[in-house]
Amino acid sequence: LGEFSATERLLSETPPGAIERDMLQVIMDCSPLPALSLCYESVNEAPVVSQAMTGFEDLARLGAYFGHTDIVQSIVRVMCQYFTRSSSAGALSMRSQISLRAAKDCVPQHAPLFKEAEWRAVLDTLLQMWALDLLPAHLTEFDDFTGTN
Repeated sequence: LGEFSATERLLSETPPGAIERDMLQVIMDCSPLPALSLCYESVNEAPVVSQAMTGFEDLARLGAYFGHTDIVQSIVRVMCQYFTRSSSAGALSMRSQISLRAAKDCVPQHAPLFKEAEWRAVLDTLLQMWALDLLPAHLTEFDDFTGTN
């Protein structure tokens, strides 16, 4: 156990080198997004769907760590679109809940990397949450400051 924590500490303290960047490039050359999407969309077992979404989150983390903003941006868009599409019928399916949790974790973490398309996907997600009455009242109700009181 002590050896593992020492290795983990060493990896977290050293900046990524050429080998790590090459490893990420090999992973991305294998097109993991279509494979993860296929698992997420076609398998009906919650653990498999959750594991596929964890794969999306991990790829976003790796992309951010290595400065590949395009990877992060496309993954966040996909996460938000999964929620928007799967909950558009007015009900929260298992898939929509898993994608919402992942988007909720990913958006604040990687928000500085977003461009217009990613923010549009996030706003679409918020609008869908509002339509499903999932947002807390302090986010949806406005105070009227025009009164004389």
